[in-house]
Amino acid sequence: MKFILSKINLLISITVIPLDDIKDFLQRNNLKLPKTTKEIYELAESTILNEKADFYSDPIIDWIIAYNFNGNVESHSEKEILRMTKENLSELSERLGSDNSDINSIINVLFYLGKFKPSNKR
Repeated sequence: MKFILSKINLLISITVIPLDDIKDFLQRNNLKLPKTTKEIYELAESTILNEKADFYSDPIIDWIIAYNFNGNVESHSEKEILRMTKENLSELSERLGSDNSDINSIINVLFYLGKFKPSNKR
């Protein structure tokens, strides 16, 4: 799978992706896990940016969407997203540059962009 990666949004750090998701990404691409967390993230970032992976999990794809995002999107609360209709989710997904209107993917992209406000109650 090939992705077009822009250099527009260099402020989206790969460290916003949970470490377990990064490890899973590396392992599914048959890459040996480095010893330190910093090295793990560096290897993952290098693998993604140099398009050396065969497998991309949803959190990685969501990060790439956020990394490539060059528009403006308002912040959304968890409550607000959970109450959206399928149409609204699809429209938001399109504004984010994604064709995936899955609620978890939308939340991931917004979180990676710093535009997601989780609810206080869990």
